[in-house]
Amino acid sequence: MVAMLGGRTRLHSGSFMLAGDRIEASMEPFYGSKMEWMEADGKVIVVGQPGSPYLIRLKNRANTEIEVVVSVDGLDVITSKAANFSNRGYVIPPKSSITIEGFRKNADSVRSFLFSRVDESQAMKKGGE
Repeated sequence: MVAMLGGRTRLHSGSFMLAGDRIEASMEPFYGSKMEWMEADGKVIVVGQPGSPYLIRLKNRANTEIEVVVSVDGLDVITSKAANFSNRGYVIPPKSSITIEGFRKNADSVRSFLFSRVDESQAMKKGGE
């Protein structure tokens, strides 16, 4: 996938930076260290095993609060609908972190993020690409 997008094939480990280095992000298995990733055409591609659950950690490095609209496979993690910058997101206070454990089902529960093959992804199940 990285080669198709024209990116580097070198694996990186640890966190990656987003939003002009204001957000430090990582994807992690429920137990273990940060997952490896590659960059292609301005996109971060995380390496995972199909069927493995993971979570997303975001740290606001700025001195002001930031609202982040997070998507996985093109789906908003709060609504499970197509991601869009006009959607509401998570507000992260200055110098604080949040952990997103899955797609929101309601105010109290989530459906865990799971790595899958592209043709089995949530986006494909909802008619996306």
